[in-house]
Amino acid sequence: MAGSDQFDAGGAVAGLGQSYRFTQTSFKPYACCRWAHSTLDAIREVIAGLRPGEQINDVEVRSFGDLVHCLSWAKPEDLVDAQFSLPFLVALELADRSCRRGFDETAITDPDVLRRAQDVRLVHDPSADEAFYAGHLPTRVIATTDQGAGSSPSKKTPGAARPPVRPAGRLGEVPLPDRARPRPRTRRHPGPHPARPARRPGRSRPRRAHDQVTRAATIPVCSNIFYN
Repeated sequence: MAGSDQFDAGGAVAGLGQSYRFTQTSFKPYACCRWAHSTLDAIREVIAGLRPGEQINDVEVRSFGDLVHCLSWAKPEDLVDAQFSLPFLVALELADRSCRRGFDETAITDPDVLRRAQDVRLVHDPSADEAFYAGHLPTRVIATTDQGAGSSPSKKTPGAARPPVRPAGRLGEVPLPDRARPRPRTRRHPGPHPARPARRPGRSRPRRAHDQVTRAATIPVCSNIFYN
């Protein structure tokens, strides 16, 4: 990150023209810090296992020390804070306002969400630190319900973040929300699309990508970037 004390500006141009970073990008199923994702997966499993009418009173999250230290603030002041507030993110799940569907600014002042966030405790689990430093995001979620019984612990230890876009262009293991799922493309015009000129033969994909970027400001129709 540019704001980090370990930021290396040279990394921005390392391998320029040879290494293409867009092949290493990935999709986030939740609109928040990736460290929180395994906990959100876990609380969703807990919620799915509730009996009819059963309500969660409080939640305990046991995870690695860095998560407990960095994501424990329960009262975000804006949408940036909200992405790094695990109690708030868990409260969104409990209130059926999951950040899988994106953030709604009104949630920051929603009294129900804020009350639920106060009922979420983060506890350092020293046994999770080693797995975290090995590239995993271990967490254990325990919820107590109004029926007086703790739910079954849910543990998620996903591997280090990997790009879900495979060489064939297919989405990998990370599912997209229903509203973001790609739809089948339909053809609206008979014959070639009028805004898509034929590709020039003989140019490699990297060269075409380079050409589009360098002349992006002169292209009147943005969609032409992808078809020329």
